[in-house]
Amino acid sequence: MLPALLSGACGSEPPPPPFLLRLQPVDVVQAAVNRVEIVLRPGALGQAFATQPDMDYEQGSAFSRVTGDGSFAIFLEQAYVTRHARPGGSSFVLDVPLYLADTRGAETVADPIVTATLLRREERIANGTRFLPWPLPPGGEATVMIACDRPAFARQCTNNDP
Repeated sequence: MLPALLSGACGSEPPPPPFLLRLQPVDVVQAAVNRVEIVLRPGALGQAFATQPDMDYEQGSAFSRVTGDGSFAIFLEQAYVTRHARPGGSSFVLDVPLYLADTRGAETVADPIVTATLLRREERIANGTRFLPWPLPPGGEATVMIACDRPAFARQCTNNDP
C-alpha cells in the first residue's frame, strides 16, 4: 500500500480505510509502462499542499514529495506497477490507496486536480485528468481514465517491445 499525503495513522488506532485512486488505462499494454506519475494540484491559485519530507515506500518502488509549485506528486516505478496492477478492460487497472495525514483546514482547500501520466522510458505516452473531492473521504474512490496522448503514440501504448 502507498501511504502519502497521505500517510497512515499513528498509534494503536487502526487507520481509516484509504481513499482509492483507480487508474484505468485504455488500450495501453502494462508491459509498455516503465513509470506512473500522479500529480495532485490544488484547485485554486495560490493554494499549496503542506510541505513534508520526501517519502519512499515498498523498497523504493514508490515515492512521494511536495513539488516547488505546491503540488503533491507520487511516482510509481515499474516494480510497483507489476506487483499491484491487475487485468481490466482493454488494458490494466492500478488501484493506489491514499491516506490523509492531517485534515485540519482541509475543508478550505479547493478540490484538487489529479493528473496521472504513464511513461515509457521517460517518454510520456498516456495521461488522464480529473477533479478529486477534498478532503479525500476515507473509503471513497475515484477513477482516472488514461488514454494514449495522440494517435501517433498508439504503437508505444500497445507494443511492449523496446
